[in-house]
Amino acid sequence: MQTTISSSMIEWFEGRRAVIMSRLEVAFGLGCLTIPLCESRLIDAHAWRFGFWIVGILALLLSFVCTLIPIKPELNVNEGPRDAYTRPPDMTGTGSRLLFMTLFLFMILLYVGLESCFNNFLPAIFISYFGQSGNVASLTVTVFWTAMVIGRTLTGWAIRKVSYSSFLFSSISATLLLLIVMATWRNVILSYVITFFIGLSMSGIFVVTMVYANHTFPGHGPRVTRLVTVFAGVGGAAIPGMFGWLMDQLSVVQNLWMLVGFSFLLLTTLFTIVYSGSALSRKVLNNKDG
Repeated sequence: MQTTISSSMIEWFEGRRAVIMSRLEVAFGLGCLTIPLCESRLIDAHAWRFGFWIVGILALLLSFVCTLIPIKPELNVNEGPRDAYTRPPDMTGTGSRLLFMTLFLFMILLYVGLESCFNNFLPAIFISYFGQSGNVASLTVTVFWTAMVIGRTLTGWAIRKVSYSSFLFSSISATLLLLIVMATWRNVILSYVITFFIGLSMSGIFVVTMVYANHTFPGHGPRVTRLVTVFAGVGGAAIPGMFGWLMDQLSVVQNLWMLVGFSFLLLTTLFTIVYSGSALSRKVLNNKDG
């Protein structure tokens, strides 16, 4: 359902993709915020098994409601706030298109893996690293997703002011620095604050990366979104699986530095995309001048 809705929005709102998708991500984020919050309260009441019933009932309700919602584009889909202009790279052949697609999909795989590791293992990190109780540690997910919802709300405003690449550079760099601070300073109060700001900094990375990829390959929106979704699934499954195994083998600090490494690799991949795009554009311009 998420793939279908996202593909439709990206295809219909060509000049407003990031603005619209940030609003859609707010709705996704609200779901990620409220369910863990409910689960935390159930754990506190020693009734955690009811969490499965809640999710199951909501899934059944959603499967019924989605059949009643008409999904069709409106005539005024491109009216309203628009994304800031981002120049797409001048791709001259199959090789350059394959390069950019590979880099974007690797970014998606890395980011979703990083978010899943941070999101899924936050309670375990706070229990092992800071000695927090289970029900208190589970609130870290609520803190993280509260910041995510706030950040995604602000993304729709920020992306009207700056290009996709500038937004991503700022967001990923902030995430990298915040993770370094968390891995360096062992302070429980500070780590709760850092968790909130990491949620803010990470909130727009996925949606802007997906929109940036679609912007780079005009006319191939549904295909790009499908590939993004596939690699998001691979990253969300493989990287947390590896990270979970390493949580049993290494110290919490070592695992935090691993998250720092993922963030650095994500930033390096983005730099490669931007640098390669600029180099291709200069090459095409020089050929035209020649």
